[in-house]
Amino acid sequence: MSNRDILLSSCKLIDFGYSVIAKDMDEVKIKGNVGTEEYMSPEIRYADPEQVIKVTRKADMFSFGVMIYKLLHSPNEKIENIDLDLIGYEKPLDRIIMACISEEPSHRPSALAIYAFLKGMCNRFAYENVTNGIICPENGEIRQDGVIEQDD
Repeated sequence: MSNRDILLSSCKLIDFGYSVIAKDMDEVKIKGNVGTEEYMSPEIRYADPEQVIKVTRKADMFSFGVMIYKLLHSPNEKIENIDLDLIGYEKPLDRIIMACISEEPSHRPSALAIYAFLKGMCNRFAYENVTNGIICPENGEIRQDGVIEQDD
């Protein structure tokens, strides 16, 4: 038996050590470097711990990208730096990783953009230097029928 013999049908997020409910907020303010270091976005990791900084949902998308990277490429070791050579840009999950771990927060996709990408509703993220294809939406809501209504 090996790890390839295990199939998971669902997962649950269980550690809310530092979490904030920010349903209708675009950003929250934090002080100090909070979180697990290898999952911290650059804007949190390199911030002055004595300063209050504004953090957006894009910091969560960075952590999400690191989590996927670890699951696919480095499950049993702590990572100091992500080895971009391990990421094959052609695979959909690797493209999501590359988008999420962008140093620039504005280049990271939203959860909605990732959903649309995985569902085949679009085929490129806004940051990608590609001229053709459907850009994944950054804002909006998913209706009951699965259609995305974009915000203006």
